[in-house]
Amino acid sequence: MNVQRFSISLLLAALFVAGSWSGAAFAVVYDSDQEGGVTITSVGTDSLIGSGTATYSTENAGTDWSLYNMDASAFTGTEILTKGRFRVRAQSQLGSSETPPTIIVQDGAHLWLIQDGVTPDITANITISGHGRNSSNQNGLGAIRFENNSTLRGSVTLAADSTISTYYSTQTEAYKTLASTVALEGHTLYLGSSPNHDPNQWQNQDYWFTGLTVSGKVSGSGKLVINNTSGKSNILLSSTENDFTAPIEVLHGSLKVNDVRALGQTTQITVRNSGNLTVATGSGTISGLTIDMESGSTAQLTGSGITNTTVNLPEGAKLTVSTLVGVTITGKGTVQRGTEDGFNNVNATNFHGTVQLTSGRAKIANQSKLGATDVTVNVPSGAQLWLIGAGTVTGTFNIAGDGYSTGTSNDHLGAVRLETNSSMAGQINLDADATISTWYNTETSKKILANVNLNEYTLTLGAPSSKDMGAWIPTETQGRQFTMLTVQGEISGTGGLRINNQKPIYLKTAADYTGATTIQYGEFALDAADAIASSSSVSVAEGGSVTFSQDQTLQNLSGAGNVTGAAGKNLTLKYTGTGSDAFTGKITLGEGGKLTYINDSDAGRQTQVNNLVTDTLTIGFTSNSADEFLVDSFAISDVGQIQMKDLGEGTELAGLNYPILKSAGGLPEFDDWTSLLSDESRQNWYLYANGDTLFAAVDGNTVPEPTAWLLLLLGVFFLRRAGKR
Repeated sequence: MNVQRFSISLLLAALFVAGSWSGAAFAVVYDSDQEGGVTITSVGTDSLIGSGTATYSTENAGTDWSLYNMDASAFTGTEILTKGRFRVRAQSQLGSSETPPTIIVQDGAHLWLIQDGVTPDITANITISGHGRNSSNQNGLGAIRFENNSTLRGSVTLAADSTISTYYSTQTEAYKTLASTVALEGHTLYLGSSPNHDPNQWQNQDYWFTGLTVSGKVSGSGKLVINNTSGKSNILLSSTENDFTAPIEVLHGSLKVNDVRALGQTTQITVRNSGNLTVATGSGTISGLTIDMESGSTAQLTGSGITNTTVNLPEGAKLTVSTLVGVTITGKGTVQRGTEDGFNNVNATNFHGTVQLTSGRAKIANQSKLGATDVTVNVPSGAQLWLIGAGTVTGTFNIAGDGYSTGTSNDHLGAVRLETNSSMAGQINLDADATISTWYNTETSKKILANVNLNEYTLTLGAPSSKDMGAWIPTETQGRQFTMLTVQGEISGTGGLRINNQKPIYLKTAADYTGATTIQYGEFALDAADAIASSSSVSVAEGGSVTFSQDQTLQNLSGAGNVTGAAGKNLTLKYTGTGSDAFTGKITLGEGGKLTYINDSDAGRQTQVNNLVTDTLTIGFTSNSADEFLVDSFAISDVGQIQMKDLGEGTELAGLNYPILKSAGGLPEFDDWTSLLSDESRQNWYLYANGDTLFAAVDGNTVPEPTAWLLLLLGVFFLRRAGKR
């Protein structure tokens, strides 16, 4: 028998007797080297020594073992924790830091690393074989539980499916660190809460399952499950030496990986409906990974080191990709762009969901980068969908802004920017006033093939309306400019259309939107008959122009720009309401073209056109009011005929004089203006000049009845002497 230990035993016995006699407390020294080890059934201000086995044993699973006063600084053996939870706040309460003890946490036991005035930093070699003390009490969940600032070093080995818990009030993962190496050994490790428990239902305002950094190397097969409180903090895998082959399941809460090497050799990650996954490449690479997401889950992928990765994204799930992530996306969920090149390496051929852009611009090179042809693309204010060499991209585009900058860079202008043979097909919907830009350095094909629903908003084509192109227009020698655009889709809605472009905007299809049409700058080329709906008021500012190759009707024309028609094509100017309008620009019709003026109101009005070049002029009124069509400068042809009709449903215009033309430059000299009337018109009308005004007057009381529903056609006037004022 060891004499020294025998002496210690005698001393302890003597102290026990003395303490009993005096009623004082006493300490026990547990020697683990005795035969069969030592069994501890209660603890106080005691000591544990030796290198053998010490078993903490109790019949009550609810026992709360406080090891605060245990001195095990000289212990290097094995501790077996059976039932209950074991509170530890210092290395000395478990064993030597120089020769770490071995700790076996049996199922039903709970090793609780708690700050409680001291920051635990424990080194031990731990084997765990269960999920915690009591599955009905979150305070007991976890074979190991981190609380507040606590760190565990050494090794953790799974002997069964087990849980490491994070239940407490400190959110940030950096304060709780699992620095131990982790050997899965074919088992499942839960991080956060135990299985079959939703930690989101257990949290209250003070406590929840919080963050944890797993900085030790994780090895082996089995499975990793994240089961943490959603939205509080992350379970962070930080070791770049991980080599586990286990699949990962994010059941609840967030898993964060700042370097893909922390994912080891896993090939499968499943993100359940309340889970979140964040993966950044760091300095590593990963390929062949499959990420399956459930509706309600979210994931963020960043970095060019992620390649050949498949993301199955069902409806209701959301994926954010950025910085050249190489993924194939399938499903009907939502993909959010994170950076400019976020879709560059994306294969979305079989993606049928929603692309949600954020601030900045998203560069799309072809349809496969965006999704299948039924994809929905949301472009909010401050974002830009940049189609560059994309061919025809089809989808439903909901746009709501002028781009992510309206002043600093021309590259940034437009909620949609079409560059180098890029076209939009499908449907465009406006959710706010918005701009589609044409900025680039070549006159390549750019088309809007999509139908456009303006709703109640205004669509600007070219540069945003805030850009004064007249003062700012770039030159071709600068290498880039706002280039031409062809619009072939139908435009509808109560909103308006604004042209503010350097090169022509061609409208190939008749539109039926009812809002205003404003040509702020540049040419609006109308290549379909009545391309602008007759109910849309048209304003052509100085520096803007309307050209047309088919017959057109323009309502309430105003402004100071130019209107020019092709040979043989007719223009109808239709005015509604009372008051006066002045178009101070120039109207020029091609040879054989006819200008028709219609006053579609029941009250008098005055309409002015400053400069008119035409072969044929038709003027029409609908009432007995004193209507005027004033032309300051015009040319008259050598041959002319005037035909006057009253289509006012029996209105008697007898005795009224109509000033139909007025010129500041004076009228041409005709001996008999009435001779220009057609035979039919001459029966009821005559013309005469007085100073600078030409009048049409009723000859007698009888005026032909109007033709059924037509309004406002009262004359055809072939003007002579081209260029004469």
